[in-house]
Amino acid sequence: MLLSVPRSWHLSRAKLVLLVFLAVLLVIGAVPNYIGQKWQWKMPPPVTQLKQLREIRQQGVPIQNWKNNDEQPVILGDHHWYLQNMANGEQKASLFLMPQSGPKRQPQVEWSDIEGIQRWQSDSYKTLKIGLSEPNQQFETRFFRAWTRSRTYAVAQWYAQSNGGSPIASKWYVADRLAQWQHKRVPWIAVSVQMPIAPLDDLDKYEAQVTALAQTIQTSLNHQIFHPKAASPT
Repeated sequence: MLLSVPRSWHLSRAKLVLLVFLAVLLVIGAVPNYIGQKWQWKMPPPVTQLKQLREIRQQGVPIQNWKNNDEQPVILGDHHWYLQNMANGEQKASLFLMPQSGPKRQPQVEWSDIEGIQRWQSDSYKTLKIGLSEPNQQFETRFFRAWTRSRTYAVAQWYAQSNGGSPIASKWYVADRLAQWQHKRVPWIAVSVQMPIAPLDDLDKYEAQVTALAQTIQTSLNHQIFHPKAASPT
């Protein structure tokens, strides 16, 4: 017996294309590679930057124009992070980095690690779209205000990637599946940076500062981890 679809269920051409595209991605992830008799999801292509990514968990990443006053590996939840308490003149910030640890490791909402240890409340969520000139790319961050009994922060979080970045894990999944068609991978680093602000102050006042810091962090990761050959000589 065939099921009929009500006429009210009309999909636009764009939505239909998107559904087909997502279906193809699911098939790619589920159908075995019969030529090699191996499942694609069990044996994905290698992550060429994996050595550099793993080193982040022990030594972090220098951020241009920022000095580390204190830095150390930390375990938050079940994950290994690297904490860098930084300063740039009067500005201060705490940077948490958690890199991809293996070829099968996928981003899984690592922000809960940070929120669990900080025990903060949060509001004023928005998405920042940030551009870079070298390399020419755009990335997105989750931007919000967080506070405890004693401190308030402006926070930005995203999964930094070789092609940009986003706080939404599913966007990495799509990008990585597309890269695997060409036997490549999209490495990622979970980034959470928090800047102290005046108690419960208006978050919009700090958007420019946090945007500039996020640009510097993404650029530093590009030059040192994702695209080291593209870095300008010093």
